[in-house]
Amino acid sequence: MPNVQELMNNAVLALNENGILHQIVQKQIEKTLEHIINDVFGSFSEFSKTVEKAVQSALKINIDSLDLPGYNTLVIETVREKVDQLIHVQGIERLQQQLDEVLNGAKKEYSLQEIVDAIKGDATDYSDAPGEHMSLYIEYRPRTLTFIYMDSEPDVQKYRCNYGLVVNQDGTVHSVKIDGTELNKNQIMNGFHGSEKLLFQAYATKATLVGYQDEDEIDTSYDNEED
Repeated sequence: MPNVQELMNNAVLALNENGILHQIVQKQIEKTLEHIINDVFGSFSEFSKTVEKAVQSALKINIDSLDLPGYNTLVIETVREKVDQLIHVQGIERLQQQLDEVLNGAKKEYSLQEIVDAIKGDATDYSDAPGEHMSLYIEYRPRTLTFIYMDSEPDVQKYRCNYGLVVNQDGTVHSVKIDGTELNKNQIMNGFHGSEKLLFQAYATKATLVGYQDEDEIDTSYDNEED
């Protein structure tokens, strides 16, 4: 009576000779990687481990018991090819989708009051106002950069504020900080909402900021917020 392992080996060897095994491996790897890319795109620290586990679970055959020269090379090359292809195609599609969402409604001009109101709105969306007013500091310099510091909490020290804006001499937005981190265009993959979306729009489009010369002219109080 033929040995079961020998039958398995012969069957797999036959599939390999006919090129069917290559097709099965390629199809399974493609399916697995598509699932991985959709789930963890943007979380690359876990990407390699996830791919490794996915490939191992996809390949149920005991490779060590088979005499298939070049089999491991086939898997590695197929994985590399599919990863490169999927990251390129789906990465571009995801970036375009995020770009459309985040920059939807972007304008050429924003007022500081508009941004302040958005920060106050975020602070009162799901809870009561954190105080009577938010924190706002403006270091206005008409011949150089102007620095603006904002925080939804009252009486926060200038350099501890959650939001920061730097404005060029011509009024265009030079840079933006959120949570102490300076924004860059690569962060569009993170997605933004509320006041952060507004700040990113102003930064990404290099919009003009108006009404920022005098902090006394800006309404920072929460008592005028609509219920």
